[in-house]
Amino acid sequence: MTNYTDASEKNKSGQSLEKQTEIILQKSGHSYEKQKGGNKVAIDFIVETQHGNLYIECKNQNVPGTAYEKLPFTLFKYKEKYGFSEWYIIRGRKPIPKSINECLHFYGKCWTPNVKTHIITLDELPNVLSEKPIYRSVFVA
Repeated sequence: MTNYTDASEKNKSGQSLEKQTEIILQKSGHSYEKQKGGNKVAIDFIVETQHGNLYIECKNQNVPGTAYEKLPFTLFKYKEKYGFSEWYIIRGRKPIPKSINECLHFYGKCWTPNVKTHIITLDELPNVLSEKPIYRSVFVA
């Protein structure tokens, strides 16, 4: 039996969320681009819709760690690279802490103006793709 380090277990968890997301995207019939392995500045998915692209980042933090703490800088990097005005974060079972939400809100107002951040669960993704937004944005900057 293989013993995994904490980091490799977290990587497996993140990869699992990405695989589940990809299955939903395939079923939806939308064209999408998935990040290529090894690219450190690439959002997980860019999904084509009739109303423009959806930018989706998967963060499956279900145990203590720093995945959520990196989100404000991730927003900064991705906004610079893709120029989006809206993005979606698919979270794991563990909610994103209030302090991270506040930091994302601050970034959205001050450093990356006019960016809307939507934090959703995987269960909410089909509604987003079918334009039935029952999800709740944690904030709109």
